[in-house]
Amino acid sequence: MEPTPSSAIAEIDRFIEESRQLIARAEACRQSLIALGAREGHLLMATRTITAMGRIQATLLRQRAMLPQRALLPEGAAPPEAGRVPAVVVVARPARPWWALVGRRKAEARLS
Repeated sequence: MEPTPSSAIAEIDRFIEESRQLIARAEACRQSLIALGAREGHLLMATRTITAMGRIQATLLRQRAMLPQRALLPEGAAPPEAGRVPAVVVVARPARPWWALVGRRKAEARLS
């Protein structure tokens, strides 16, 4: 038996509210990492996790927006495609070239 449109909407609304709470909690954790001076890799991992959580929430919001439309569509008809949410781009600092450090250490060793 398929769920009614109103129960599906209520279920997705609960998921959306839970995702908002989880994203807020993850953002608070990221802010505490920043305050504690975490390394760049940890901050990047936290940012990517929050970005992925945001994409899941965007998917839930699109599904929520399409549910009332699906209830009105004739059976077997395809729903119109919802507007796409732009992807969030995370930019990190470029990595230091490790070979420059090796060459400098060899030169320092020769001088002494």
